[in-house]
Amino acid sequence: MGIHWRSPALSFIFLLAWVPGLQASVEVSRVRPTGGSFAGGTRMVISGSGFSSGTGPGNVVTIGGLPCIPIPLHCTVAQVICKVQPLPPKYSWNEQGGDSGILPVQVSVGGEVSVCSDLSANGCSFRFAQVRSPSSIAIAPLHFFHPPAVCLH
Repeated sequence: MGIHWRSPALSFIFLLAWVPGLQASVEVSRVRPTGGSFAGGTRMVISGSGFSSGTGPGNVVTIGGLPCIPIPLHCTVAQVICKVQPLPPKYSWNEQGGDSGILPVQVSVGGEVSVCSDLSANGCSFRFAQVRSPSSIAIAPLHFFHPPAVCLH
């Protein structure tokens, strides 16, 4: 009895997960979009490596220390999609420019905090602003039989 693999790569990954002190590093290489509404609701796509898959123990995503809730069915070892939460009222923001400033995006897996490999000025960051989050109020037509033209309102 036992577990047998035919793939040396999978065996190696499994071995790394069970050897104390050896962990794959967590790295964020891209964050899209880089901004959204104070009201939250934006779906942020974080690309990188070392993330937990949808069935793994989980990713903890923060934007300037604030939670962004991962969507497990859309998480892989190379991508995390999370739902940005509303910016709490206690956080100050620039009344003139109407934004929160640049906040760092981080992913933690098993206590290991991500490093950012995007060296651009605003790499691995998000900015809350006074914009409306996109939403749908209707889909037309509701029923169709052939390849339709669907309109979102």
